[in-house]
Amino acid sequence: ELLSKQPHELTFAEFATVATAQKLGPNHGREWAVFNGSAQRGELMGYAEGPTANDALRMMHKNRVNNALYDNMPDAVHPPGMEPKSMPPQQVLDEYPDLQTKYASVIKEHRQMLAKEDRKAAEYREMTEPSAYEKAVQNFVANSGKEPEARHILDSEMAGDVSPKALADALAFHCFADAVGADKLAADILAEQNRKVLDKEEHKASEYQVMKQAEQGTDKDKSNASDRSAEKSSEPPEADKPERPARPRLRQSNRKAAAMER
Repeated sequence: ELLSKQPHELTFAEFATVATAQKLGPNHGREWAVFNGSAQRGELMGYAEGPTANDALRMMHKNRVNNALYDNMPDAVHPPGMEPKSMPPQQVLDEYPDLQTKYASVIKEHRQMLAKEDRKAAEYREMTEPSAYEKAVQNFVANSGKEPEARHILDSEMAGDVSPKALADALAFHCFADAVGADKLAADILAEQNRKVLDKEEHKASEYQVMKQAEQGTDKDKSNASDRSAEKSSEPPEADKPERPARPRLRQSNRKAAAMER
């Protein structure tokens, strides 16, 4: 029997159930040889140290987890055409807090990627799967009902402030769902309605903010224009500026004196 997954994808308990550590002789240089499977028919994984076989297996397992984390570092070098190793799952990381600290940035980035993929998957399901309201209509039609009648009944039952229990009872009564599934279907329908209301309110709030910002920008432009006009009006008009006094003409005697001095 060989490991069903890569060592770093298994918890230590799962790894140790299949892997085997064989004691080596005193002249070998290493203490244990670790095999994937039995020592006789398994594949040699590498060598390890430790007082016991379990310690050797633990060392090998931790090394493989460490290597997988390092392989996902941004600066890790991979042979051409070889993809990085898969990331260890959370239950494996929980066994090695020191590795979580050592590779915190890699683990954080991986979790963010998983969260992004989950959001995309949820958005895809929301786009491709029928809504809870439409599922109720489909159930009604499947029970020999008519679609227009189904929508009329649903809209009537949902008018006003209806409780999940009241809606669930109505769904079961009108054969939109059985007694077991009515509670969940009612909760899903009301959750959808609440999301629509919130989205509508957020859209209105966003439009209001845009409008206010536009108004503030217009008021600011008007204020700046008024300030510029006030600055211009405070300057005396060109015609009102005092003229430079003309140089007085010298009298005849003064001109002669000036000529004699020259």
